[in-house]
Amino acid sequence: MCRFACEGGPAPTPVPSSELLQAALATFARVLEVEPRNAVARQSWKALFQALHPAPAGDARPLPIAPGAWGRMARRDPYDDLRDLVSIERPTIVDGGANRGDTVARLRALFPDAPIHAFEPIEELARAIRTRFADDRALVVHAAALAAESGAATFHRLQADVTSSLLTPSALKRRYHGERVDVAASDEVLTLALADVLDRPIDVLKLDLQGAELAALRGLRERIADVRVVLTEVEFAPLYDGQPLFGDLDVHLRGAGFRLFHLYDVWSHPDGQITSGDALYVNGRFFS
Repeated sequence: MCRFACEGGPAPTPVPSSELLQAALATFARVLEVEPRNAVARQSWKALFQALHPAPAGDARPLPIAPGAWGRMARRDPYDDLRDLVSIERPTIVDGGANRGDTVARLRALFPDAPIHAFEPIEELARAIRTRFADDRALVVHAAALAAESGAATFHRLQADVTSSLLTPSALKRRYHGERVDVAASDEVLTLALADVLDRPIDVLKLDLQGAELAALRGLRERIADVRVVLTEVEFAPLYDGQPLFGDLDVHLRGAGFRLFHLYDVWSHPDGQITSGDALYVNGRFFS
């Protein structure tokens, strides 16, 4: 610093230390805890974070930054992360297990022009989604269950239809949820493998299939390599008979080149047993 001053040059601008930047990050994080929609604080937080954590070189996109969402018990919104991760103009989206279409509505709000393929095996629910989104020309509703192979299978509709599945509820699930998971009807439904349905790469794959998520992933076959992100329900305890658990899905996705990005809405029973949650995986081909 003295050399510039002694030679008559301009004095250098002081650069804040890493400790000062970290303190500023913490300050903005506290503001965001109280005012999560404070746009100025969000932008300032991101700018400071990026100054401390520059994006890596290369073609892969850096991961998104969620202001204030780090450390112990970090809470993030998976759909905010999807919006930031998938920045292409018209991503191809699959909603596996569409139920009444609430996720379709959330995805449509994030991606107004994206083609969405919704899969719902309960026929009246599939019809209700078509009616609800009658003006949406970019939405295709399939009255079918996603599976490893195309064909037919028995689908168990439970009293709480959101928990219906190709699998039967386990003794543990019945103990936790009682008559809400009694089987109301078992019907044969159409099953579809994603590799047989879509002739284009999937950018966003959302799966909420009550234990059948791994089967749906296997239905992609080698085309799983083209998927950018997977948002899937995972179970940590056997809520359905014979279902794969989180570890099984994790091994399958890691073997296909994905890595776990974050876990969301992890549920536990009052007895302490962790039961289920949502997991977001990113494909290493597209993200550094």
